[in-house]
Amino acid sequence: MKTFNRYFPVIFFVIFSSCVPREGDLQQPETGKVPIDAIKVLEIISIPNNFNFETERAVTLTIVDATPYVKYEIF
Repeated sequence: MKTFNRYFPVIFFVIFSSCVPREGDLQQPETGKVPIDAIKVLEIISIPNNFNFETERAVTLTIVDATPYVKYEIF
């Protein structure tokens, strides 16, 4: 019991001092405003007429494995 009473304040201090945020750890809130330069860039961007906007494509996958009870997850 004496050992517990001796280490309790130390443990208490370590736990609660580690939860105090430092100024460098805090993130600045975002204002939601877009700089005018970014809007101008989007206005002058040129996209070719034949640009492919597809975000997926078909692929063929061959797995050669004789291990029983194997599950493959493909994304």
